[in-house]
Amino acid sequence: MTRASDVSAYTTAVEGRIRALSRAHTILSLSRWQGADMRGLVEEELAPYRTGETAKVETAGPNVSLQPAAAQSLALALHELVTNAAKYGALSSMSGRVHLSWELNPGTLVLKWTESGGPATQAPSSPGFGTRIITASIEGQLAGQTLFNWRPEGLQCTISVPRDDMTPVKGRNGHANPDAIAAPPSTITVAGNRIMIVEDEALVAMALRESLDEMGFSVLGPFNRISEAMIALRNNHIDAAVLDVNLGGEMIYPLADVLAADHVPFIFITGYGAEEIEPRYTGVPVLQKPIESDALKSVFVRTPAISGSIAAAPGRRMVG
Repeated sequence: MTRASDVSAYTTAVEGRIRALSRAHTILSLSRWQGADMRGLVEEELAPYRTGETAKVETAGPNVSLQPAAAQSLALALHELVTNAAKYGALSSMSGRVHLSWELNPGTLVLKWTESGGPATQAPSSPGFGTRIITASIEGQLAGQTLFNWRPEGLQCTISVPRDDMTPVKGRNGHANPDAIAAPPSTITVAGNRIMIVEDEALVAMALRESLDEMGFSVLGPFNRISEAMIALRNNHIDAAVLDVNLGGEMIYPLADVLAADHVPFIFITGYGAEEIEPRYTGVPVLQKPIESDALKSVFVRTPAISGSIAAAPGRRMVG
């Protein structure tokens, strides 16, 4: 999608965007894809523009853990803002300054990017490609909001992201924000040891399998298509399942219907809110991505095996 006037400019633009995502992925990989620290993400994305004796970029805000989708989208947005500032805005002059702050409101994380001391600015006749990337990343990917205020003294951009895309973590004062601690999901009872994973995001699936392995479960999968999971289900027995609600646009409910009919317990995992689940599955536990090991441990409760009755235990599927 990147456009440029020549090959050199095109290469520079593409490489910059790849590096922005790469920095976000590096932070996520260090946490085993559990989340990205907001401060760390900001430092990584703005580091190339914070050199020199005079601080041209100032940042302030609470410690927040971003889910992968939010981290990647915000990384792109910050990259576009700082690149624009370096080319045309406050960072293109010696006297220019940028102040980035963020705060947690009841329903949103709000970021404010404020430029000052640079060349006089005015609203463009039409949104540039960088602006469209920011809008698409924040509004299209995260269902957030963006507001651009082209003041004469410098651009001010306000970005709002729903708080279900992040979780507060202990900051430098050692306290977490209690407002965003979600109620724990209900538990399900597992009568055996075999759990199926159906998840189409490779890194999420790998993390799930690793966590369940560490908990002592025998894992079937992961599968990234309902058809593959159905075939595996016909030829294996399972005691419980972890189901991604949306497999690349394919909803998981046909498989969930089969499991429910066979009394096999399962949980849903999703990058969206529990309100997105069909009403008939209101009672099914829902975990938000990224999935933490502690969350899995809290939702799966084992029952002691009853000697001589495993094959007839309820909730087990024996086929093939």
